[in-house]
Amino acid sequence: MERKPVRLLLCDFDGTLVDTRMANALAYIETLREVGIELGVEEYLATYFGMRCNEFMRRMGIGSFTLVLIPEISENFYNNRHFYLKRDVEKAIKFTTVLTLLFIPVFFVCGEEIGIVIFGEHECGKYVTATSFLMLFMSLSSLSTSMLNSMGLETKTLIYYAIGGALMLLSIWFLPKYIGVYSLLIGFCFVYGLTSICNLLLLNKNCKQKPKYFKFIITGVLISVPTILFGLM
Repeated sequence: MERKPVRLLLCDFDGTLVDTRMANALAYIETLREVGIELGVEEYLATYFGMRCNEFMRRMGIGSFTLVLIPEISENFYNNRHFYLKRDVEKAIKFTTVLTLLFIPVFFVCGEEIGIVIFGEHECGKYVTATSFLMLFMSLSSLSTSMLNSMGLETKTLIYYAIGGALMLLSIWFLPKYIGVYSLLIGFCFVYGLTSICNLLLLNKNCKQKPKYFKFIITGVLISVPTILFGLM
């Protein structure tokens, strides 16, 4: 397969072309001040800013593993090495699934305690618990997007992300009056859930030898459920 010439390059702006961390902090601080809430820059960044997705992936050990395999996957795809492409895709997806599922029960069961230790807030812990299952979607979405981009399928991954982003905007626009801050959780489900599922289907479609990972992912999720239930006892 011949490489197509690059005609258009799209880059994310926030945190990619420009580090908007400080601008984000100052905007929130000023907005909160208008409603009588005083926060300093250091307090906001340390307590409320949160962890960036790439930092989250790196700390879990997934980011470095992805960087190693992506060039191999791209090379195997363009050189029609179907067996090695299938092997590397399966290896990456299964490794990411196992590693993420090891963390989910911990965050789900101990979320409130983690929230108190890290943020000093009981309510933050409840949100950690509620969002723990998103770790799987986030990990698979990030990994599969990198794979597909290396295979020249950037347009389709962008479309999936744009659709998920639009659904997220709708959820945080209409749902807060019903479920409050958890509308953001629903929005993240749309973004990462949609992109991870669509990406995995697209990966399977573009590999001549079909990778087998759907059964592995489902089995892993089912195994983690009794682990979570045991931890709640």
